[in-house]
Amino acid sequence: MKILILIMTVLVTSQAYAKQAVETLVQNINLLKGSAHPTHESIAQSVYFHAKEKGIDPNLVLAVLMTESTFNQGAVSPTGDYGIGQINIKVWNKEFKRLKLKPLNSERVKADQDYAIKKTVEILAIVKKDSDPYWIGRYHSKTPSLKIGYYNKIRGQLVKMDLKKKQEVQKIQTNWNFFLALNP
Repeated sequence: MKILILIMTVLVTSQAYAKQAVETLVQNINLLKGSAHPTHESIAQSVYFHAKEKGIDPNLVLAVLMTESTFNQGAVSPTGDYGIGQINIKVWNKEFKRLKLKPLNSERVKADQDYAIKKTVEILAIVKKDSDPYWIGRYHSKTPSLKIGYYNKIRGQLVKMDLKKKQEVQKIQTNWNFFLALNP
């Protein structure tokens, strides 16, 4: 009986944590986009689930999605990049073949947001294995100058999210100090 209660407690706690994590991701999407939208929750849920599965920071995935498409699943680039993660099917299918992975389904990358996010996270997991400190830049390009430029764009998105968190913590601290001053 104690084991069952422990398992149920862990499940409830895990579900509560996941819900809070998704809510935080929605807030970060709203911050990066500058507005709220109903689709942000589905993006956050996909990002949380797939990032957790591959051991990638969900906020890093958000930074990539913002940089690549401003969270637009219908985005298409002149260079043949598609979907919310702006995946270049031709380039990444070569890499997937080399790694003996199932090839990307181009129609699903273009039409299925959850699939596109899942594949974006898989690609991030592939490039993360690189020992290069600018590994995130390989999502965009292997060319050194382009890779470093992309790294800096991603860093900028992460800084925006972090600054918002720091401002919220500061606001809470200020309110707490005000409360303590009124209630000695």
